[in-house]
Amino acid sequence: MGTAAEVVHYVVLAEETRRIHDNAGVRIPWHWTCNSDTKVVSVTWDPERTRLVRARLHARVYSDLGAVFFNYYVNDNRALGFTWEEWEPGIWREDEVDITIYIRNGDNYFKAEACKHYPYPLEPTVWVTGTLILEFEGEPPTIQPPRPPAPSPWEIALYVGLGIAGIVALAYLIQALRGR
Repeated sequence: MGTAAEVVHYVVLAEETRRIHDNAGVRIPWHWTCNSDTKVVSVTWDPERTRLVRARLHARVYSDLGAVFFNYYVNDNRALGFTWEEWEPGIWREDEVDITIYIRNGDNYFKAEACKHYPYPLEPTVWVTGTLILEFEGEPPTIQPPRPPAPSPWEIALYVGLGIAGIVALAYLIQALRGR
């Protein structure tokens, strides 16, 4: 037996929830076919003291226009999807799926993606409310609030390159205006 400081309070079976997307609007611009909103949720636990029994994703989704489909991805795995035909805008869709095999100890990526069935010149918006539900035994896991993902090195390089090109173009324009 350990000391009193090492004694851990175990929960037989408990449930924790975390809202991932809270009525988030995913707008598809008129000249695009898809758009997405990605959130990162860090879920950490000690495998010796906590056992993840089940993880579920509950989604409630609304589209203001038809001819749209929606997919929810968990760590790049399609967890659920909905479709609105041309004649059914303004309808709520709701579902709950088991995502236990997709959840990992650490950062988990939740991507809400909305797409048009075909390119058309309107801008539909899909409203998403997604909730992560974790059932576990033992110590409760640590769940951080959702945050946007960090930019990739390619995005950083692109923006730095565009900034340098802008400065060079501005310097050239200033020299041209001075008459040199």
